[in-house]
Amino acid sequence: MKTRTLIFALLATTISGTALYARQTAKSPASAKTRIVDTTAEQARITPLPGGGEFTTLTGNVVITSVDSTLNTQKATYNNDTQIASSPTRLRLDDKQNTLTADKGVAYYSTRDADFSGNVVINARPQQGGSANAPKGSVRRNFKDPVAITCGKVRYNWRTKKGVLTENLTIKQKNRTITATRGLYDGVAETVTLVGNIKSRNPSGEAADVPGANSRAVVSFKEGDEYMDIFSDPSVKKVHGEIVVREKANGEVEVVEEPTTPPEPVATPQASPSPAPP
Repeated sequence: MKTRTLIFALLATTISGTALYARQTAKSPASAKTRIVDTTAEQARITPLPGGGEFTTLTGNVVITSVDSTLNTQKATYNNDTQIASSPTRLRLDDKQNTLTADKGVAYYSTRDADFSGNVVINARPQQGGSANAPKGSVRRNFKDPVAITCGKVRYNWRTKKGVLTENLTIKQKNRTITATRGLYDGVAETVTLVGNIKSRNPSGEAADVPGANSRAVVSFKEGDEYMDIFSDPSVKKVHGEIVVREKANGEVEVVEEPTTPPEPVATPQASPSPAPP
């Protein structure tokens, strides 16, 4: 009876048009810790399930919060029995390290997995200590800014900070762009593994091409353990790269990290013609 009274109170709050707040307890095995899932929205409909759980439809400024993630969207459903939240509208998931956005998605709170699809964007925030003082040409210096990953679909676990990336994968950081068929993001190890027809470009003219469906590249952004490993497709056995260098006056050669814009020519003033005699 207390539960039913609570439901009526929540519905009354919904009808009034003010923000709705509800707390759901995520079911866990006896050996696991109990986690609380909080939901807020402008409107809600709570439907009892045959097994004793509840199915909640949330509309308007929806926020679903657990101990280690926050999901924002405009419309969502939450099944208290299966611990699954689903949204057909643009949504955003934040954890302590990453922010994910997509056109639609499903969050599984029992396993802390998220399946997002449609214009997926992941803003990964690697640890940046010491990157400004890294040597020229190092991976840490070139990739010192947050990584922006775009793809068509992602399966991401906000506990392990790992994500499987598929469909039109693109990684951008500062002025470097890398594309591949698919990949794996590991936020704990601070690595991105790319697979299939890999291409890397930056404005200075530096380029790398690794053709083949099974070509692979691993980039590490971890402080003190920076590297980029490239592996050719066994059936192609080819890696092509281009590096732009500049020769100094003393004969030494340095790698060009940024494109150099040549100075504009200085125009020489022209004498004005003398006026014709009357």
